[in-house]
Amino acid sequence: MLRALRRYDCEVHEASSVAAATRWIFLRKFDLVFLDLGLPDGSGVEVIKLLKQEAPATPVLVVTGGLDWEAAHAALREGVVTVLLKPFDIAELKRSLDMFKLRTIPRCEVSFSSTVTATATAG
Repeated sequence: MLRALRRYDCEVHEASSVAAATRWIFLRKFDLVFLDLGLPDGSGVEVIKLLKQEAPATPVLVVTGGLDWEAAHAALREGVVTVLLKPFDIAELKRSLDMFKLRTIPRCEVSFSSTVTATATAG
């Protein structure tokens, strides 16, 4: 996913745990967050809740591979934009990013948790 995002002019900042994602939330502002619900040290829903407290306007796209519908529903209740189910193809990722870019200013910063944290520059 990192390589694909870089091909679409995304600056990527990776966070592979709840702890790392939490640090990113306090270090910089992102225009978009891709967040995996299955992080090794906790649930991505924890990150969504913190993000919504610290940066409530930041949209979140959830990536999940498990059939943890409870966590997916919790994420949706927290206001995530969409849920991508693994495995997903690059075309699905691009569609999600393109839909986001259409709703924002030409420069967007994107954060990806578990797999990624990114910054996108439209162009």
